Amino acid sequence: MKRGGIIMALIKCPDCGKEFSDQAPACPNCGRPNQAQGGNVQPNENGIPTPYNQGYRPTVTVSQSQPIKKNSGLSIAALIFSIMGCTFIVGIILSIIDLCKKDDTRKHTLSKVALVISCIWLIIGIVGSTGNDNDKTSDVAIATESSIEDVSETASVIDTPVFEESEIESSTESEATTETMSFVPEESKEEFIASCQEISYKTLARTPDEYIGQRIVLTIKISQVMQGGWFDDSEYYRVYTNDNYDMWLGDEYFMYDSRIEDNTKILKDDVWKVYAEFIGTETVTRALSGTKEDVPAIKVYYADLLSE
Repeated sequence: MKRGGIIMALIKCPDCGKEFSDQAPACPNCGRPNQAQGGNVQPNENGIPTPYNQGYRPTVTVSQSQPIKKNSGLSIAALIFSIMGCTFIVGIILSIIDLCKKDDTRKHTLSKVALVISCIWLIIGIVGSTGNDNDKTSDVAIATESSIEDVSETASVIDTPVFEESEIESSTESEATTETMSFVPEESKEEFIASCQEISYKTLARTPDEYIGQRIVLTIKISQVMQGGWFDDSEYYRVYTNDNYDMWLGDEYFMYDSRIEDNTKILKDDVWKVYAEFIGTETVTRALSGTKEDVPAIKVYYADLLSE
């Protein structure tokens, strides 16, 4: 470009990009001084050099960084509840709520993590409940088998005779047992009855060995009729003598029936006068208390029914 005999060239402003003459002291657009002109800096009234164009303000580009996003409160709460395990359902709910909220100013990463952890807990719970159901099924089967066995045992117990008050143990402290009882001498009934005598209960109970084989006479009442075991079809009896109140709750004896030529059936509550032989003691276990007692035992050869 030629102007007044001077050739002028166009230059571009490095700030605003506007083209202007290289002879101009500054960019007419933004006021940036023309560095190609040496006289573009003039001193001010204080003698300090200043740019030609006082209105010039250099363009400064400030790069603004992105603000750091923080995790939302819901996502933090969801993560805490999911980690606790027993409250993972709450973690699932809070995670879903947080993810559904369109809040771009907050991060939702923790909600996603909480949702994954909660789903893991859910799977574990389902697998565990399935295993418990299988265990319960097994327990029911075992319980059913046990119930069947209990019923069978109960049925067998029902078939077994049960005594009202006591069980009798076939043990004798002395050498006199049912197998070693003395045989009835070859004598008449009258002679045998005449040889029987009254011996006090305490005497027999205190020193039973001294009186084994002695013949005694007693008036007794049948308190209990007991059957023998599997291989014993005999009957045994618990009997009592009378007391001062006529209630037949006096002295207790264990009686074997060995009557001769007398088939009269002995029943409960019968009152008999018996002629017997003392054979020692029998150990009786009380069913209610479980205690054991030694009771004098007699073997009856003759008896008279007094009352039924």
